[in-house]
Amino acid sequence: MFCKKRSKCCSTSSHRRTAATSTKVSHRTATIYGRCELDSHADTIVAGINCVVINYTGKVCDVSPYRDDYTPVSNVPIVTAATAWQSPHTGETYILVFHEALWMGDSMNCTLIYTNQLRHFGTKVQDNPVSDLPLFIIIEDNEFSMRLEISGTIIYAETHTPTDNELQTCKHIQSSSSYQWNPHNVLLPKSVRCLEDIVHD
Repeated sequence: MFCKKRSKCCSTSSHRRTAATSTKVSHRTATIYGRCELDSHADTIVAGINCVVINYTGKVCDVSPYRDDYTPVSNVPIVTAATAWQSPHTGETYILVFHEALWMGDSMNCTLIYTNQLRHFGTKVQDNPVSDLPLFIIIEDNEFSMRLEISGTIIYAETHTPTDNELQTCKHIQSSSSYQWNPHNVLLPKSVRCLEDIVHD
């Protein structure tokens, strides 16, 4: 099932600011399964119900939905969040760590992965469904790879909230940078080729 509440999710987030927020690490009493969906409309990773918070940054921002008739969400905590993914090939469970994510675990029934935030960190994302390549995320010098699924136009991976034991014993995969992510001033590399060169290849 796709994320029912993604239509109310962010298209933009405001500048980050320091605020008094909870520093209590979130724990789930039961394992919750959900999707991590690739989303190019959000400008920051949004950690949903299938994540847990492992660190609060002490910063917040306001999140504006893509439609003006929805009220912006104020003081959304910026956190380091984690979700657990089990490889269908090896059965091994990995902890995907998302730094500089918006914490909306109480209102989002999926996690939204902003691909450019991952790419800025050096994570490889293949999300072109008409390519002859499989859909994937590759991290840490090709030492970790995760095959992605597709349903309709939604590209995703099934994950779950990690248990305390999984957090302590499973390998942690750093998916995004721990340095402050500010989509308003981030600089992405420019193309080294021009369109004319590609057209005339």
